[in-house]
Amino acid sequence: MNARSQFTGSTKALFLTVGVAVAVICAVVVASDPDTRKPDAKRPAATNTKTPTRSAGTTGTAPAGSNEPIVARVNNEVVTYKALAEECIARKGAEVLDTMISKALVMQACRERGIKVSAEEIDEEIRQTAQRLNMTPEKYLSVLENERDISAERYAKDIVWPGLALKKLAKPYVKVTDEDIERGFQAYYGEKVKCRWIVLDNLPTAMKIWNELRDSSKDDSGKVALAEFERQVTRWSTDHATRSLGGQLQPISRHTSPAFQKIEQAAFALKEDGEISSVVQMGESHVILYRETRIPPADVSLEDPRVRDKISSDIYEIKMREQIAHVFEDIRKNATIENLLTGDVSKPEPKAAAAEKPTAPKQPVKAAGKQDAANRPAETIRR
Repeated sequence: MNARSQFTGSTKALFLTVGVAVAVICAVVVASDPDTRKPDAKRPAATNTKTPTRSAGTTGTAPAGSNEPIVARVNNEVVTYKALAEECIARKGAEVLDTMISKALVMQACRERGIKVSAEEIDEEIRQTAQRLNMTPEKYLSVLENERDISAERYAKDIVWPGLALKKLAKPYVKVTDEDIERGFQAYYGEKVKCRWIVLDNLPTAMKIWNELRDSSKDDSGKVALAEFERQVTRWSTDHATRSLGGQLQPISRHTSPAFQKIEQAAFALKEDGEISSVVQMGESHVILYRETRIPPADVSLEDPRVRDKISSDIYEIKMREQIAHVFEDIRKNATIENLLTGDVSKPEPKAAAAEKPTAPKQPVKAAGKQDAANRPAETIRR
């Protein structure tokens, strides 16, 4: 999803999509638990270290007198377990192995730090998830099995457990400050500006459209008729999500995201309805904003404990999800992984010689260009 489509989604959706971070990490670590899986006596142990190559349509015919397990009979031919396993590995082996490696890394990190996830914690997480969806746990698990083909056991072990484990690994690095709450309050309940926009791919075209809009003004105020702005949107805007809507956006508030800081500044710089902004660069695109109206702050107070607790809780969840990504990245970067199926090998980066003085506790590696999520303002909160 590109930056434009993120910004043009509903405000609430933008806030909720931060939860995708956890979903992504959990998806990465979805795999069978190697420590708890029971061996099947009928299944031969895998000994190949390279991805098998098979011809399309080939079946594995068991040699005469062979005890090789058979999984299907097709007329006079049989499909062996080995042939099925090789076909599955050839098609999905690399993907499944990577998820197993990822889960093994999380399990090792938990063992090193003495972190455990109890059955009661897993049950409580399932209960809370079901409650948010207005379901009983039994109904929720039934829906997963019937509609997603995910059994309750697999869901608990392969999705809930990794999510809780990563939360515990990330918890020491998550902190909500008073500044976070102040910014979150402004984003949720503060003044907003309802705008439309035209998104263009290059500056010369953007300047051409801006000049045409300014020239269309009927007086010296520089205000543009809404119908004229919509006409230019329909004709030129490269943002397909908003072009058919005349460039309509969800109301813009402060402290949404660093990626949209220039857009916020341009929106709040517009003092009257009908004004257009200067050309604003956003990534590789160029944007012209049109102010429709100002939305005053909501009549709520940050002194209300319910308001403050809600904002604090939401910011904590956002920061937790950010730190989960950082922690998992750090775990993977500092592991030696030899994937014999694909031939990929990764090792920790060489570290400079340590100084002869105590070092600070290790912090998760941060993605390039991101601030420390444990200390940064709640810039991603949207109402």
